[in-house]
Amino acid sequence: MAVGAAVSEEQVITVMKDDFKNLEKLFDSIIEEIKEPEKEGTFINPFIVEKAKRGNVSGVAYNVASVTESVSVIVVRVSPDGMRATAKVVSHATSFKPFTESDIKRAANENGVFKGFDDEKIRDMVKKQTINTDILIAEGTPPKHGKNGRLEFNFDVSEEKSVPNISPGAEICRIRKAQKGRDGEDVRGHILRARDGTEASFPIGDGIRIAGGVATAESSGTLVFRDGKYSIVNELVINRNVNQDDGSIGFSGTIIINGGVTGNAVIRAGKGVIINGYLNNSLIEAEGTVTVNGRAINSTVTSIHGNINAGEVTDCTLSAGGGVRAEALLNCEVKCVTGIICTDGVGRIAGGSVNCAGDITCLVVGTREHMETSIIMGDVDEYNDKKIDTERRLAIVDKEISTLNDQINKLYEKKKAGTATLDDDDFITAANTVKQQKIGDRAPLIENIKELEAIITIAKSSTLRARSILYGGAIITIGRTNHIVNSDKPHATVKLVDSRIVVT
Repeated sequence: MAVGAAVSEEQVITVMKDDFKNLEKLFDSIIEEIKEPEKEGTFINPFIVEKAKRGNVSGVAYNVASVTESVSVIVVRVSPDGMRATAKVVSHATSFKPFTESDIKRAANENGVFKGFDDEKIRDMVKKQTINTDILIAEGTPPKHGKNGRLEFNFDVSEEKSVPNISPGAEICRIRKAQKGRDGEDVRGHILRARDGTEASFPIGDGIRIAGGVATAESSGTLVFRDGKYSIVNELVINRNVNQDDGSIGFSGTIIINGGVTGNAVIRAGKGVIINGYLNNSLIEAEGTVTVNGRAINSTVTSIHGNINAGEVTDCTLSAGGGVRAEALLNCEVKCVTGIICTDGVGRIAGGSVNCAGDITCLVVGTREHMETSIIMGDVDEYNDKKIDTERRLAIVDKEISTLNDQINKLYEKKKAGTATLDDDDFITAANTVKQQKIGDRAPLIENIKELEAIITIAKSSTLRARSILYGGAIITIGRTNHIVNSDKPHATVKLVDSRIVVT
């Protein structure tokens, strides 16, 4: 029958009954799809063939050809994470109304899919009129999380490992910046937030500066990671033994020798010295602490403002602005300020001469053979003399500052009166410069006086204690306010003879 031809009402009813049967079969197939476990959450959007165009038969006309075409539906499924959408045209007939790209997208839109369409796959699906097959028609864009910043070291440094002899300006590390993330979007158009990368941390201490993402050394020394920071410490590291062939070794900071020092070697440091070996027949001088992690024999060790630490010390001359700690002091000449601790190892002080303002604590004083041992404690005369001299110098500086102030004030009065000359202005400038210099000279004098007062206070209450044995042969000279604590196991008698304590 031609499209648009008039038909009877009975014919229309017959055709509609056939179509209803086809629809029932189709709905049954849809229900089966829903029941399948893997289809859980599936959205189904049926589209039915176009309704017949209306004609004039008893007031109603149908396009019989359209009505009799088999019905098909489009099933759109969205993955649980919203990142994928598939479409399947379902039909159980060999003939069906052809579908279009807009049909696919309309079905997708009605099921909440708006983004990420793969137009090429949709066109191919329409071109081939693919049915009963799931086709991926849309895919979301996953978020791209930012990358963390990172550190690119040029040196291998850790808590256990340092890097010596770094030169000023050396590039230590490049600090790569973190990258920002890029948000994603699922097929429904929901924004998927991305994480930004975390900036890399390069905590710096002394001697390092950061500019333009590059950490460089500001000074020479050793690169270390200590107390959670990277620093350039003023250290010279020598990984071998040192002897007279090295000549005189001098450095402004700390010298670390990972070996022994022998054979008339000379070591001078602006800070400290650390010798991780023995010391024999050599000279060590430092502003700060000197540490010998081994025996010291027949050597001279000076720490102007620090301590001296060593193992067993024999036939050495020690001078420390702080204190001395050793396993033994045997036949040594020792002068120190804050005290002597000799309690590790044999803990013996025997022979030689010891002069200490502070406490002396050891295990044994002297030997069974009553080896002559001189101990001088709490001798404050030297420090009192230094204090008086320093106070005198401070008074001179204060008087000079006062004189300059008087002269400057008089000239300022002349300027106010309008009688000052150019020479007067020049003198004011010069006088102020000299005044600032004098104020700078004053500060270290005050600090020195405080240090001397502290030493005198320590000396007034110093104590000698031999925890195990005090042998005869010791001559102990102490100040009037000092006291001596004898041995727990006395092997000698202590007598006061001409302001000296003689142990016999």
